[in-house]
Amino acid sequence: MRTALALCLFVAPLLPAAELSSQEKSVLVKHLQRTAKELLLAVKALTPEQLSFKATLERWSVAECVEHIALSETFLRGIADKTLASHAKTEGLEARKASDAKMLAMVPDRTQRFQTPEPLKPAGKFAEVKVGMAEFNRARKANFEYVKTTTADLRAHVAPHPVLKEMDVYQWLLTLSAHTERHTKQILELKADSKFPK
Repeated sequence: MRTALALCLFVAPLLPAAELSSQEKSVLVKHLQRTAKELLLAVKALTPEQLSFKATLERWSVAECVEHIALSETFLRGIADKTLASHAKTEGLEARKASDAKMLAMVPDRTQRFQTPEPLKPAGKFAEVKVGMAEFNRARKANFEYVKTTTADLRAHVAPHPVLKEMDVYQWLLTLSAHTERHTKQILELKADSKFPK
């Protein structure tokens, strides 16, 4: 009996990691596709004057929103990768799963304001908006392919979020996509402004 138990303890870490369910993967893949398409449509055919328009001095322009989105795409993926390399934690899994929908509703909600981390504040890092969009598209394509092909257990590794609390890697990737949705809405708000250049 003792030998059998010891063998089980030895073999357990060698078992393959659990994959996302087909439904979980489908939700994430479709969300990544939708938010990328919405951003592309929001900035399509805008003039330089429209791209640089600011409703107030404190608010971001379309160009600044695009810069922030592009920088965040890589930044948030980096957090997801670092979290995946951490020790697995299965406690609280069902509670985390139950919070997916709430998180997807909360992140794009523009009535709630959050402080932007310094590295993600727009600072003219891209010479033109099309350069920022090319960077976003490159990073989003890589993230999309990763989600479609990964066999990693994205639910078993967690890291704290300053607002959303404990999130697993799957949720960090959902947040990455929902963050794009949030700032695409910001762009649409700018375009709806009565002073937006025609």
